[in-house]
Amino acid sequence: MSNNSKIDICNMALGQLGNYGTINDIDTPTTEKEKTFSLWYDVSREALLKMVKPNFALHRRVLAKLSETPAFGYANVYEYPSDFLHILGIGNIEDKANTYTIEGNRLYTDEQYLEGLPLRGVLNFTDVSLMPSDFKILLSVYLAANTAQTITQDASKTKQMLDIFTYNLGAVAGMQAQENMPIRISRSRIEIARAIGDVSGAGKK
Repeated sequence: MSNNSKIDICNMALGQLGNYGTINDIDTPTTEKEKTFSLWYDVSREALLKMVKPNFALHRRVLAKLSETPAFGYANVYEYPSDFLHILGIGNIEDKANTYTIEGNRLYTDEQYLEGLPLRGVLNFTDVSLMPSDFKILLSVYLAANTAQTITQDASKTKQMLDIFTYNLGAVAGMQAQENMPIRISRSRIEIARAIGDVSGAGKK
């Protein structure tokens, strides 16, 4: 049987925790276990997508420039896509570096693109049927870790699941990195300022 739905992932998580039965619906939950997974499923999925940045969730888009003028600090402003969880970079893929910052639902940059801002990022990907098996397993373990205390009332089970998750996270992230080697560095101004401060010794006691 293929594990192609979020209910399948939740039941895989229950299986990771032990003999705690199964659930049938987290969109309109009725049992306590269903309510627990309804609370944790989406936030766990989104957090894991941001952690792993899996290839299946990577996406490219061209953003139109907004007509508003930034109050200060930057020349151009674009609307942050509501279906993106994380920005990987802006501009042409061959660029070695670029600068931008994200504040609220806006992306600010000094860079100018006549045909729109090229953007790469991680989508808020929801289709379980298109997720590879290794990610499904990792998501089920992460979900098990997040629900273990409520489901089992056993703090040691939470630690056990977190240990398994940490081990599997490195393996899955490593495979993703091998398939998609980094091409350029994209940094926000905050990251650049922090790096400069670390090198110069600023802020050290």
